[in-house]
Amino acid sequence: MVKDRPFYLWVFLLYWPWGGSIQTKHLMFFYMPYLCPNLHVMIAGDGLERITLEAMVEQRKLQGRVHMPGWIEQPGRWIAACDVFGLPFSS
Repeated sequence: MVKDRPFYLWVFLLYWPWGGSIQTKHLMFFYMPYLCPNLHVMIAGDGLERITLEAMVEQRKLQGRVHMPGWIEQPGRWIAACDVFGLPFSS
């Protein structure tokens, strides 16, 4: 966990049962590191879209700032450590 700088936790299922692609849904967090140079983004979760998301992180050269720990069994301490928390969903 990164606590010496702003910390943003984004929880993803990384699977969209309603169809579509992760590239068109909830990707504002990719711009946050550019807007706030010290920001680190954690993306918690696993699923079919993880490979796509990892490629997007690499393409934007954000490997050192976007962290993907995978599924977190006990997310409470991660959530408590956040400066900002996001839980995207589609209705």
